Amino acid sequence: MSRFNDTPNNVAFRSLYGAFNNTEKEVLPINEVIERAKCNYEVAKQPLVKVTPQMIEAIKNGLPIEGLTMKDIISSHCATSRQDTNETLGIVGSDYGVVQNAKAFEFIDFLQAESGADSIIETAGALGNGERIYVSCKLGDCFIDDAKKDMVNNYVIFTTSHDGSGAVKIYFTDIRVICQNTLQVSMCRDHSSDKLVYKHTKKVSERLEDMPKIAARFIERTKVFNEEFVARMKNLANQKVDTDFIQDFAVRMYVPNEKAFKLYLENNRKLDSVDEISTRAKNQIEKLQQSIDFGIGQDMYRGSKLWLLNGVTTLLHNDTVYKSEEDEFTSLMVGNGYKKLELANRLLEVA
Repeated sequence: MSRFNDTPNNVAFRSLYGAFNNTEKEVLPINEVIERAKCNYEVAKQPLVKVTPQMIEAIKNGLPIEGLTMKDIISSHCATSRQDTNETLGIVGSDYGVVQNAKAFEFIDFLQAESGADSIIETAGALGNGERIYVSCKLGDCFIDDAKKDMVNNYVIFTTSHDGSGAVKIYFTDIRVICQNTLQVSMCRDHSSDKLVYKHTKKVSERLEDMPKIAARFIERTKVFNEEFVARMKNLANQKVDTDFIQDFAVRMYVPNEKAFKLYLENNRKLDSVDEISTRAKNQIEKLQQSIDFGIGQDMYRGSKLWLLNGVTTLLHNDTVYKSEEDEFTSLMVGNGYKKLELANRLLEVA
């Protein structure tokens, strides 16, 4: 049994949350959670065959096709498809190993058993036509300030894809309660203590068979991750920055070209004087500066590196308009938003 909770304000994982409305936080069987999350389907590999345009027309018209031989079978690749709708989800290598959606939810149950606490599934869902699924589960909370005013909720996310775009990933991430922004520190660092990654190889299902052991391994890492996370946040909070550093940081976020950045410095940091920096980039820099100065939760840690990091998350979560919730989720988890936060972490660590 897993505790299922819909949290609409949790913008980090709110994609498709409208399908869930369990405000009573009732305890639900895992199969019911899978159904509510619309992840109750299986995926299978299907062979690929080379056909001619004439054959495609014949298929469209419901006519039989002739002329296919063994040579027309594409042995190097195959398609993945949903068993319930027969929709094609992607083209993958022939050695690709499918991981069924149920594995993600099973992991949460084992996580509960190992931790001895209720597994609170905050959100779960399928993206696109079902080519990617995710489950987010709250593990606890901590404070990143000595005054214990800035609470952070700790989460574990289990995500996998069926289209060859990504591996099975189980990782930690963190949500600042004050602004509901994910710091995604674990996603932006290649530390083995922060995540478990399983590539879709032939034996991936075998590797995931021992879920209790995987869950136990993950619980052991939770304490280490939390300690490292709090220490890093406090370290960033203690590193003060001046006006030039703040502006340079914002410019670096949108001006990767070293030549253009050098011209910006040579022009006494006057962006309008540098034609090599596009108007779009200048507008983005100004928007980031606004988020850093006036964003939600930005009254804390003012003038520190942590203030800058929180400003980036505020921009991505609160001050950016996305086409849809799915577009927001994709951006923050694997797309441009993820890359921007990764860049911010890197700039603050090397500076």
